[in-house]
Amino acid sequence: MLAVVVIDSGDASDTVRRRAAAWEWTCRHEFELEARSRFGRLAESLDEQHAPAAIVQLSRRAAEDEDRHAFICRGVIDYLGGPVPEDRPVFAPAAHPEKMSAKSQLLYELVAMSCVTETLSCTLLGLMVERTRDMRLKSRMQSILEDEVRHSRLGWAYLSEQAASGPQRMIADYLPAMLAGTVHEEIFRPQMETPLDSALGDMGVLSRPERLEVFLDTMNQVVFPGLERFGIDSSAGRRWLQEQTQ
Repeated sequence: MLAVVVIDSGDASDTVRRRAAAWEWTCRHEFELEARSRFGRLAESLDEQHAPAAIVQLSRRAAEDEDRHAFICRGVIDYLGGPVPEDRPVFAPAAHPEKMSAKSQLLYELVAMSCVTETLSCTLLGLMVERTRDMRLKSRMQSILEDEVRHSRLGWAYLSEQAASGPQRMIADYLPAMLAGTVHEEIFRPQMETPLDSALGDMGVLSRPERLEVFLDTMNQVVFPGLERFGIDSSAGRRWLQEQTQ
C-alpha cells in the first residue's frame, strides 16, 4: 500500500506534513503486524522442517522484532498527531503458490520475505534515515533498520543451507511472482513529485518515484546478483521488472 495525499494549495504546511507522515507510519504499522504474523508462522515451519536451530531462532526473534516495530510505529503516529491504531492480531496469509511441497513452500516464503522484501526494506530505511532531519524519527527508523538487516540475512542464510538440495529452478521460475508480491503495482505508474513530496523528504518519507528508483536499484544491484551467486537464474525476474517499467 502506498499513501498518496493530495493538497490543493500546493502549500506543505507543518500540519499537512505531519498528517501525511502519520498516514505513512499508519501504513507501516499494518505492514509490521503482517510481518509479525508471517515470521511467527515461518518459525513454526522451520522447526517442523528441522532447520538449523540458529535459523529457527532468527525467525522467532524476527517475529518479536516486528512486534516491537509495531509498537514504535504507534508511538511515532502519536508523536505526529495521527489517530493511533490498535495492536491487534493480524493473520498474514501464505504467499506461496498452491501445490508445493511443505519444504518448497517454506523456501519460497523465506526467499520472498527475507531475501527480497526485507532486503528492499533495508535500502529504503537506509535512505529514510539519511534524509530525515527529525532526530526522534531518525532514531526510531535507525532502530528498525538494524533489525531489518538481520531479517534479510535470515533468508540468505536459509537459502545457503538449502542450496545443495537444488531449489534453484523453483526459485528462478517463481521469481516474478515474488517480485510482484513485494510492491504494489501502483508504484510503476508515472507520477510527478508534488510540493508535499519534497516537504516530507526531511521527515523520512520517500515519494513514489524515489521508491521506484530504490526498488529497481535494490533488485538489480543486490537481490538478483545475490540469487545468482547461488546458481539461480534471475532472467525471468529481470524480464518482469523491465516489462513493468516500459
